[in-house]
Amino acid sequence: MKNYSLSIYRISINRRNSPLEKETLCDFDNGKDLIQILDGMFHSWERQTYKSQPSYDGDDEKRICRIYKCPGGNFEYHNVGRYISGIIESGEYGTEEPIIDSDTGDLKYLKGKDDAPMIPFYFLINIPANSKFGYLILERISNNGIFTLLSQAIQHFTGNIVSGGFVIRIEPFLVQEVFDQNMTYISDAKKIILRNVDYSKTILDKITQNLSAGGSANTDIVIKSGSQGYFNIGWLGDYIKKARKNKRNLYTFQNIECADVAFELKIGDKTRTVSVARLNGLGTNIEITHDLEFGKNGYPTFESLEHQAHILMSYIRDENPEKEG
Repeated sequence: MKNYSLSIYRISINRRNSPLEKETLCDFDNGKDLIQILDGMFHSWERQTYKSQPSYDGDDEKRICRIYKCPGGNFEYHNVGRYISGIIESGEYGTEEPIIDSDTGDLKYLKGKDDAPMIPFYFLINIPANSKFGYLILERISNNGIFTLLSQAIQHFTGNIVSGGFVIRIEPFLVQEVFDQNMTYISDAKKIILRNVDYSKTILDKITQNLSAGGSANTDIVIKSGSQGYFNIGWLGDYIKKARKNKRNLYTFQNIECADVAFELKIGDKTRTVSVARLNGLGTNIEITHDLEFGKNGYPTFESLEHQAHILMSYIRDENPEKEG
C-alpha cells in the first residue's frame, strides 16, 4: 500500500549578499508580489507543460509537469486570497518500458521514450500579507514527490521576472505540533546506527546489545534489539529530544562518540530511519494516509488533501500568531 504524507517548507527572499535580511514577500523589488508571480507561473502551466532543466550535478532525469485538468474540463487550481492550491501532475520520460496486463502478464502496449505516466501531487502555497516568510505544503506518495521539480521551476520562473540581486529560498520547516505527533506515533525501534565511529576493540566492552561493525578506523556500528524485541520507546524519545553535541562536536551514545546517531523507527505504518543530526525531519513531514478519501483513480481526492493541508497551516499560525517580520 502506498503511503501519503505532507511536507512543509518555508519560503523567503533575500538580497544576494545579505542572506539574513529578508524581504517582505508582497512588496519587494520595486513593488513585486510573490503570490502574483507564482500565480502567473501556474497559469502558464495551463497552456503548456514544464520540463525539468539540466542540472549541474550530472542528474539527467527527465521530468515533466502540468496543472491537472479535471474530467469536466476545469483545472484543479485555486487562488483564494493569499493562498494558491491545486494538483500538479508529474511524470518521467526518456525511457521505453513494456506495459502489461497485471492479471495475465500479456503485453498491452509499449511506452515510448516520449511518453510520461503522470502522477497527481497536491500543493498549497501561502504568502501572508506583509510577511517575510511564506509556506509551501507538498504531498509525497511513498518516496515520490515534486519538491525538486517545483522548486527548480519557481527559481527559473522568478529569475526571469525579478532583478538579479534577489535570492529565493525554499527550505524544510519544522512545525512543533508535527514533531510532537510523530513522536507519539513511534511504535517500534529495532535498530540503532552509530555513524562514523572511531572503531577500536574497546568499543565492544561498552555495548551490551547485539551489534555489527566493520574494522576500519571510522565505521558505522549497528546495534540491534535482538532478543529484547524492541528498544524502550519512552527512553528512545527522551534521548532523541535531548541529544546534543559535546565539546568535541560529536554525539555520545552509551559512552561512544560518533558523528551521528540514527534510529530505524516504525512511525504509523511506515518505517523510517531518523537521524539525530537531521532531527528536523520529524517535524517537517507528517503521514496522512488514513485521514484521506480516495477517488476512482486510486489517488486521494483534492478535497481531503486540502483539508489536511489547512490543518497543517493552523499549526503554523498557532506557532506564529504575529506576522513574521
